[in-house]
Amino acid sequence: MRFDIPDNIMFIIKELENNGYEAYIVGGALRDMVLNKPVHDYDIATSATPEQVMDVFKTYQVIPTGIKHGTVTVVMESDFCEVTTFRSEGKYSDSRHPDDVTFETDILKDLSRRDFTFNAIAYRPYVRNSKDNYPYNHAFVDPYRGIDALENGVIEVVGSSPERFKEDPLRIMRLLRFYMQLQCNTIPVATYKAALDCMPLLKNVSPERIHDELNKILVVFDFDAYKQNEYYEKLFQEMIKVVLPEVAHCINFYQGNPYHCYDVMDHILCSVSKLNKHCSEPHVDLALALFLHDIGKPFTASIGADGVVHFYGHARVSATLAEGVMMNLRYDNHTINKVKEIIRLHDAELQTSTKSINRFVNKLSYVTFKEMMMIRQCDIESQNQDHPCYKERILKVNTLLTMYDEMKKRNCMFNLKSLAINGNDLIALGVPQGKRIGRMLNLCLEGVIEGRLLNDKEDLIDYLKPYIGGDLPSEH
Repeated sequence: MRFDIPDNIMFIIKELENNGYEAYIVGGALRDMVLNKPVHDYDIATSATPEQVMDVFKTYQVIPTGIKHGTVTVVMESDFCEVTTFRSEGKYSDSRHPDDVTFETDILKDLSRRDFTFNAIAYRPYVRNSKDNYPYNHAFVDPYRGIDALENGVIEVVGSSPERFKEDPLRIMRLLRFYMQLQCNTIPVATYKAALDCMPLLKNVSPERIHDELNKILVVFDFDAYKQNEYYEKLFQEMIKVVLPEVAHCINFYQGNPYHCYDVMDHILCSVSKLNKHCSEPHVDLALALFLHDIGKPFTASIGADGVVHFYGHARVSATLAEGVMMNLRYDNHTINKVKEIIRLHDAELQTSTKSINRFVNKLSYVTFKEMMMIRQCDIESQNQDHPCYKERILKVNTLLTMYDEMKKRNCMFNLKSLAINGNDLIALGVPQGKRIGRMLNLCLEGVIEGRLLNDKEDLIDYLKPYIGGDLPSEH
């Protein structure tokens, strides 16, 4: 195997080697190289200490990003490359960081501390001398057969699985992510049992790290792969029970509705998977919204006279629960507000009319209409596709998108900002400042949307003059 490596990255490696140090490409970049996928960021492991790396590149910009743990970032033009000293690690008392780090000169010691076998591979593209005793496969160091694991779709741990998961329980979530991301198909029994036994330790992991890894899982999630491996399904569900108890109520919750063919949890996960299949780029906020959009269903279920289960008000309850989940996991306010808005409106009634579309758009503050339609499509596609109304509902989404695009082209999408009058105009007419101004502007907006009024300043003022000092008509 030989790879095309960017010139700047190759320059860094050669400079280290020519100064008497070893330098290897490691980590995610190497995984992608082996799998023939695009590589975005390169990581280099070296026998040089951070101080020695900085000395080698003293005429270049070097950022001491994690110098305590052996990492500096070398900047070459627009390329940022992390260079980390070989190291061994002590105990993980806090279940995240090693108590102590020892710099090493042996790549094998460095690889032995890594989590999964496919992350314990090193590639040395420029060998300074040929007398090294490392087990090279061409220029590879692969003591744990990580390349075989990648090629065969096996996700297994370096060394003792219990020890690796106890050192950092987040590795359990990383296992769940890599399984999807690398399209694995096999989880060895020993790895599965260790992950299951260590699952309660996830409670010790910081909320920020949980939400970061959850995001990474959601944007690569594949429902078919999830259902095809009982080990994965079990581990995923147990992970949810530990870190997201608000979502765990959805597991095996029967929906009892002809629109649905899955329990609530499977419906949620299927909708996330549909999103990933539709989108060429990851959309974390949309994936998160779909993951949380129905978590209120177990708390709103009721059986109608016809024996069908209904979930009246579940969108509102789901939005409230989702807000709590995201706050606990330390999501930023924008993400929280956007996800809440999506969930609250995901099943809102929407007619195929310009009036209905315009009114709906005016309810949106954090999300676009097209994003809402993508959410709606994924939601429908993860329901019962044999239902007589399924094709009609999908067609409706497409029709709404077409109508929306046409309205945008014709500039007939109206909101308060696009009105020909504003609050200052009303104040000039003698309307006192306060809520009354907002109500009067909303009356104008509604009239324009319905086509009763022209979006013309004089026409709108004429419409409002009778109400300046009197009672306002009821708003729709």
